[in-house]
Amino acid sequence: ASEGVAMTVGAIGHNWDADRPDPEAVEWLQAAARSGLVEFWNHGYIHRCDEVSGVPAGEVVKALKKTNRAFKALGVALRAFGAPGNCFDDSTAEALAAMPDMKVVFMPRGKDDGPRVQVMNKKVLLMSLNTCSQPERPTGNLPDPQAYVKKCVQARKDPGPLVVQMHPGWYSPASLENFKELVLAVRKAGYVACTASEYFGLA
Repeated sequence: ASEGVAMTVGAIGHNWDADRPDPEAVEWLQAAARSGLVEFWNHGYIHRCDEVSGVPAGEVVKALKKTNRAFKALGVALRAFGAPGNCFDDSTAEALAAMPDMKVVFMPRGKDDGPRVQVMNKKVLLMSLNTCSQPERPTGNLPDPQAYVKKCVQARKDPGPLVVQMHPGWYSPASLENFKELVLAVRKAGYVACTASEYFGLA
């Protein structure tokens, strides 16, 4: 965001509940949300697969609403969702269908994505979960930025959006520099960074 690059950031509910965040963290969160460059999205309450999949849809709704409430109390509205660990099943889709305030869904591409998209009736960003949409191998370890651009940008044939998952909070100082270089290299290659809501004209 310091380079004017918009981003959408996963928000985990229990980290921001009323008795947890310190005032400086809350001030940063609110300033980031106000900037227009950062959109926070619901990434579960405890960031575990078993809170968003493999359980009844009603339990998923409870977890997601708990996170939404935590952020609403801080003045930040969440209207996008991405599953912890990309764990997504029919219960996840059914739960999201029951939450009209959730407008956008990051969803792993798979054999059931068509029916699930219909059930949810949301704006959906499908992710193939390959090394272009998930370049970290393992999580927290970034590839060479120029190699990424050559493989995933310059040689790309898909005309749709490039959705890239990264976890800069886990990076070493060197990896943070790689992260910055990668993002700026993708922008230099012609991509325009935007939040999920902006992409769908919801901002």
